[in-house]
Amino acid sequence: MTVATIRPKGQITIPAHILQLWNLQPYEQVEINFQNGVVTLIPVKRTDHDKKKSIMDFAGVGHGCWGDTAQEVEKSITELRDSWTR
Repeated sequence: MTVATIRPKGQITIPAHILQLWNLQPYEQVEINFQNGVVTLIPVKRTDHDKKKSIMDFAGVGHGCWGDTAQEVEKSITELRDSWTR
């Protein structure tokens, strides 16, 4: 986990390795969202190629949401299905 410090004016520094992954340069913009207690940053800079996403771009986004092992995921799914009213 990477930790950043909030400075007196509410600023934080995005770690260099994240900026490299995003291919962001100084003064480029990021969209900031706050939902359910979670802050997300999304680079605003997009080319036409970036806008055309493959379904595989979303692979792994839910990792850990229902469990860390196949057995935990299966248990979570079973519990959810059992809670449905039929």
